[in-house]
Amino acid sequence: MRTAMPDRSPAIPEGPFLPETILAADAPDYQRVDLGPVDHGHARTVGAEHVVYETIKELGLQEKLRDLGFNKPAIDAAIGVIAARLIAPGSERSAHVWLQDVTALDDLLGADFVNLSRDRVYKTADMLLRRRSEIEAHLRGREQSLFQLRETLILYDLTNTLRGRSTFPHPWRWSRSGRTNAG
Repeated sequence: MRTAMPDRSPAIPEGPFLPETILAADAPDYQRVDLGPVDHGHARTVGAEHVVYETIKELGLQEKLRDLGFNKPAIDAAIGVIAARLIAPGSERSAHVWLQDVTALDDLLGADFVNLSRDRVYKTADMLLRRRSEIEAHLRGREQSLFQLRETLILYDLTNTLRGRSTFPHPWRWSRSGRTNAG
């Protein structure tokens, strides 16, 4: 026995739809805002961080790090170190300062870089370096599949590029004593 399903379609209001009513709904709604007491605290950047994070996700780097034995805090720290090197290049120490004070990357990751120690940043950079070949191979393969790249090797022969120029642009030769000798 079949039962009737209740009608879940949105109710259409009854009554005339006059053009004035429709125009009134589209009218802008202006409000006064007092800009005097507007205040902010601990403003951090997130624009470039978002681009880097989305690229990391697209490249499958989080999954690769997980496969290499990185746990969630180590993956977050690794993404932080990579983002720091891309966005604000510098030392591990400067990456640590950037992660704690400048960026909101931890909000994107659902992590907390406020308590991230400098030692953890150094250890994470070392872990990435130890796994460099596997990470590079993964990224190379992922980029080839994303962009349909073919592996190409280009060799340049630079041995004959200066042929025909046996001397400095002008015929004078310089000696150590500062004298000029005609060539």
